[in-house]
Amino acid sequence: MTERKLAQSIRVERDGENVRLFIDGVEFPYWLALEPIEVGPVHPDEVPSLRFTVLATRVDVVNSDPRWEESPGEGEQGQGKAA
Repeated sequence: MTERKLAQSIRVERDGENVRLFIDGVEFPYWLALEPIEVGPVHPDEVPSLRFTVLATRVDVVNSDPRWEESPGEGEQGQGKAA
């Protein structure tokens, strides 16, 4: 598993119908939805965060933690829906 780390900086650049995301100065290489992009708490006592939507041709959700085990309903498989 890849070691996770806290990003030091995040920058979002919007230009008309284009959006670019940079994490620690490196451009995120995948397509992002223009909306919604939500900035989390911007308070000196809290860690700021960013929520965005990554676009993909296909989304698979693999639940390896039994707390998330639930059979998908008809037509839900592959739709990125978690329990």
